[in-house]
Amino acid sequence: MVYYELIISFADACAPDTDIAESLASGELFVDNDEEIEMGVRPNTSTFVKYEASLTATGRGLVRASVTHGEWAKEQHMFVHAITALGVASLPDSVLVNGTPAAHDVKVTLNTTTSVLEISGLRLSAGKDFEVVWLTNHTDSTAEHIASS
Repeated sequence: MVYYELIISFADACAPDTDIAESLASGELFVDNDEEIEMGVRPNTSTFVKYEASLTATGRGLVRASVTHGEWAKEQHMFVHAITALGVASLPDSVLVNGTPAAHDVKVTLNTTTSVLEISGLRLSAGKDFEVVWLTNHTDSTAEHIASS
């Protein structure tokens, strides 16, 4: 198995003393079998993922992965095991993975000195689309509390 950590850097634009309501980030991942001479996204030999992320001034975060030719990453057992977000000011009260509350073994930590949020213990296939959302009390009144371990 191959595990990846997705690192996202949000500008300090979401700080409460600014007028910017949302910070955006994006990136891409290309992995292949390391045997093809030309680099290109092809079925069964490579995977290409586009990542989009946002963080609102109210503390709602979102990371979305859109995958092209994911079968190769699935066959290679490639997973995103952690999401680290820089520039996050508050610890989320809940985390949703593909619309459902995160499993109990998912850990959420925030370093308030450095404003670094880490969501670890994920097992998101690098070969499938996914969406991870984190919420604070004031972003969604129906948010469920994260189980503390």
